[in-house]
Amino acid sequence: MAGRAAERGTSSVPFHVGGPCPPAPADTCLTADWHHDVTSTDLCDDLVAPDHPASVTLEIGTTVALAALEGGLTLSPPGLHITALEAVGPAAGMHLVWQATADGARFAMFADAGAPIPPGARGPMDRVPVLKVTAAVTAGFRFRP
Repeated sequence: MAGRAAERGTSSVPFHVGGPCPPAPADTCLTADWHHDVTSTDLCDDLVAPDHPASVTLEIGTTVALAALEGGLTLSPPGLHITALEAVGPAAGMHLVWQATADGARFAMFADAGAPIPPGARGPMDRVPVLKVTAAVTAGFRFRP
């Protein structure tokens, strides 16, 4: 392409920003917990080893339908790192972006339209699965017995 400038096109499209979001009702409540298999006799939800990552699922209970969810995860003890986050359950179609941190991860999930995470039929203690978290042992880390 020596001697010829590349052509660039431009276009204008309408962009509308809606009004401010209405304030949340005073009785809005959100609870979060990890899914526990109530039929299992194990004390652990999953086991992690150098050759085996572990996965657990975050559940959310809310009094209002949610179109977005943002949060952070902290791993303890040191020596673990998050390898994957996956939107699951009613959140499975939502966009998910996340960034690993020194001790876990930060994430944001959002829907293109609507509010796919439903309110709990029996209130915020009625939780639905929304995020599968997979963690692994950090390479070279040795747990002390």
